[in-house]
Amino acid sequence: MDAVATIKKAKTALQKNSVIARPYMWVKEQKETAALKNNLHGKYSFDDAASGSDVACVVLAGYKPYLYPYVFPRLLRFLPHGIDVCIVTAGKHVEELRRLCLENGWSYISTQDNNVALAQNIDINCLPHAKRFFKLDEDIFVTDGFFERMLAAREHALMGDYKPGIIAPILPINGYGHMRVLERYGLVEEYTKRFEKPHIAA
Repeated sequence: MDAVATIKKAKTALQKNSVIARPYMWVKEQKETAALKNNLHGKYSFDDAASGSDVACVVLAGYKPYLYPYVFPRLLRFLPHGIDVCIVTAGKHVEELRRLCLENGWSYISTQDNNVALAQNIDINCLPHAKRFFKLDEDIFVTDGFFERMLAAREHALMGDYKPGIIAPILPINGYGHMRVLERYGLVEEYTKRFEKPHIAA
């Protein structure tokens, strides 16, 4: 039996030992937690245009260029004053997005590794003043009042018994949110005539 196989066999035996298993798992969990916290190791470039705001909007982009003419003008139009924007591309550098950032006073990060979690962690690390983050993808079409309503919803939740880490809007294109939208605007019958009877499916 070679050395690697011997070590594997010993580790398996230790994990099954009732006396050793609990501290072994604790040490393993601590290592995994530390690795997640330190998931910032990767090559990246950062064009810093941040103002130091405590609110930032991170847009993960780079793979749907056909949406840029529609998504980013809406973001620019509905973005309240005082929110730092940073566009992040994981695994590539997109000069079109970098230019867009330069034109609008936004930051731009591109990472060498195509790892979304790493890219977002690097982004958060590069914006140390920000305490609240909006996270968008390049195919999210924001609407008038989106940012203000989300911030207000968080403040409302904090006044009660909640301390939310994440707040998310109801997106209309899924198996639940579309029903709420159709009902709110009285369009269930119209939708049924044009397509089919809508159902809550998720």
